[in-house]
Amino acid sequence: MKLLHPLIIASAVILPSFGSATDIKGLTAGSLKDAAAEVDKKETTLTLSGTMNAADFSFIQDNFNDLTSLDLSNVKIVSYSGSRLPYTGLSKSADDALPAYSLTGLSRLKELKLPAGLKSIDKGALSGTGLISITLPSGLETIGEYAFLRCNNLEKISIPASVHSIGERAFAYCGNLTSVAIASNMNLPSIPEGMFEASGIKNLNLKELAGCSEIGPWALAECRGLVTLVLPENVRNIGESALNGTSSIQMLSLPASTDYIADNAMANMTGLTEFDASQVSNVPYLGENVWRNIAQKDVTLIAPDELIDDFREADQWKEFNVIPLAESTIDIVNTASNAKLLTIKRNGNQIIIKANQPLQTVSIYNAAGHLIARANTPKTSTNFNTSGWTKGVYLIVSEAGIAKVSI
Repeated sequence: MKLLHPLIIASAVILPSFGSATDIKGLTAGSLKDAAAEVDKKETTLTLSGTMNAADFSFIQDNFNDLTSLDLSNVKIVSYSGSRLPYTGLSKSADDALPAYSLTGLSRLKELKLPAGLKSIDKGALSGTGLISITLPSGLETIGEYAFLRCNNLEKISIPASVHSIGERAFAYCGNLTSVAIASNMNLPSIPEGMFEASGIKNLNLKELAGCSEIGPWALAECRGLVTLVLPENVRNIGESALNGTSSIQMLSLPASTDYIADNAMANMTGLTEFDASQVSNVPYLGENVWRNIAQKDVTLIAPDELIDDFREADQWKEFNVIPLAESTIDIVNTASNAKLLTIKRNGNQIIIKANQPLQTVSIYNAAGHLIARANTPKTSTNFNTSGWTKGVYLIVSEAGIAKVSI
């Protein structure tokens, strides 16, 4: 590893790197160009420390297109104000912010370590990079629009609770992004426009985002691999085309607070078989073509008993197979290839499961795929107490197959 210091760069002996690592210490803002004057621009790994500004990032983008690893963990990013920079076009950037478009398009960059004190990832800063995963600092507050747009190799990301602002399409078109963890106590007022549009997410639980009242337009559109989705419990509005094309979701529950579902919000959700609206207090208002291209007559809509007539008479809603909550908990019988029969009843706060042959294990999962309860004693009858469980659809898994029940 070559160790370079900007104060002694003139006397350093620089050897061809051929893909080796370079460590440049003691940077001052704007000095990277001079400090790295004799560094092979085919370098694949850079470790930097000291202070940097937008001009230094512009230099990296212009000169180190082969980078696969960049370590900024010991860097303090400071503000920039000056002439317009090449590539980024910036003339100003803030302290503790990864400048806008600063690493855009570095498609070979697989690993990036960010400064611990980073507060903001600005507009498009990491769009089009080759990142596979990244750890966001615990004090990060803002993720700008398009920040990770088209990071095609990005597989997982965890967003810390400190983040309170995310720009539109921050993670859009990340086709391999299958795992997203969002801190439950994050104060995020809405899921922004196109946030995960056309990403590869498979499961997403947003229930604990208590301050989130809106799913923005196109927020989860064309997430065709999305299988389970739990919406924030205080959502009021679901924006235009918010779930358009999420064709793998089979069951979806509306939060009790839902007031309005906008144009095409759930169009092309062709995998939908059950829509649970049993928690709402009023029939939500609808925009146009909310369920375009869905065979609504083949989809069961569970409505509150007291609103059953309202749902059956309302435009667009009435096209579903509307049933009251009471009817959604009638006996369910599944026959598996081993000829075991499973009968499920709900009686007050009890789910009663009976089989014609002993079952080794019976497990209950919620709509997000989380295990809620399990019985391991081999017998033909098992009871589960549902006191304290959230209303919604649950899956009952045993050797007799998979059944579902609403509570």
